[in-house]
Amino acid sequence: MPDETMIIFDSVETKIVVDIKLLRSFATVALFEHVGQAAERLHISQSPLSRQIQQLESELGITLFHREKKRLRLTEEGKKFLIEVTPFLQHHDRLKDYGRHLSHDYAGRLDIGYVEAALHSRLLPEAIARLGMGHEADIRLHAMRLK
Repeated sequence: MPDETMIIFDSVETKIVVDIKLLRSFATVALFEHVGQAAERLHISQSPLSRQIQQLESELGITLFHREKKRLRLTEEGKKFLIEVTPFLQHHDRLKDYGRHLSHDYAGRLDIGYVEAALHSRLLPEAIARLGMGHEADIRLHAMRLK
């Protein structure tokens, strides 16, 4: 049985197996454009993170980043790859959450956007308290800004 952290990209000539950890490292480095900051976010040191990016580039046979003195910039191939990797990683996270909740009486996930006034008016806390009375639910709050 394959390791849960593996994904297979089929191509005409070969099969490429890519570790999800490498994809997450790639996406984080792309976000920060800096290995040190990305390593800090991923809670690893810079050297292993650099090796992971090199390993991914080697496995894919493309250059994902232009290396400059203090930053990394995505190549055109890197930009295209990131467009595909991002929703894949989001879906992977949702699948992990879903799998964790399969054995529980789980109602699902509810994302709530709120403005600060909703907290002070007690509207939001009371609404959340009423929601939590039945099935177990994953309720996530997201602060929103008024424009």
